[in-house]
Amino acid sequence: MQIQWKVVRPFPLLLGMTNKMLVKKRWNIRKHLLNVIVIKDKFRISDEALREIYMLNKPIPPKNQIQAEKQRLNTVIPIIQADGVSILTTCLY
Repeated sequence: MQIQWKVVRPFPLLLGMTNKMLVKKRWNIRKHLLNVIVIKDKFRISDEALREIYMLNKPIPPKNQIQAEKQRLNTVIPIIQADGVSILTTCLY
């Protein structure tokens, strides 16, 4: 019995795509992966944290929006208590 090996490309050749275009696409994907690895190592981001961000399936918001939201979440919310009923003086969202 003779074994037949099937060569499978890691990235499928799209319709009308030349070999040069395919090589460029593979290089762009690899460059992006290398950039992610450098950032992950530089800022010591765990695999679990990276996966959680990826699972959000949305683009990461800009830094200033993240900082503003963190500041909003860390603010003290004054609560007024009158006749046994607690009332928030500001909106939570």
